Amino acid sequence: MGKFGWSLPAGCGTLPGEESEGPCQVCGAFDVDDCICPECPICTEIGNPDCYDEHGLERNLKQIEGKRAYEEYIKQMTSGEIYHKEEY
Repeated sequence: MGKFGWSLPAGCGTLPGEESEGPCQVCGAFDVDDCICPECPICTEIGNPDCYDEHGLERNLKQIEGKRAYEEYIKQMTSGEIYHKEEY
């Protein structure tokens, strides 16, 4: 075991179960802490697109722009225009 009680293999940055959930499906934020979506008053979920269709939430301009920027980023990554490099 490492100095802090847990040693991760080379190249691993998170413990199992601590992986991020991926980008928000509504605002496109990569990290949960950066998500700007409000809590749904009906089911208390955050960033669930179903809440906008079924519970009456409305997307704001920042959410629309964030999602558009995320989709453009993915488009550029898959086309080879850019590549994602993890910063350590």
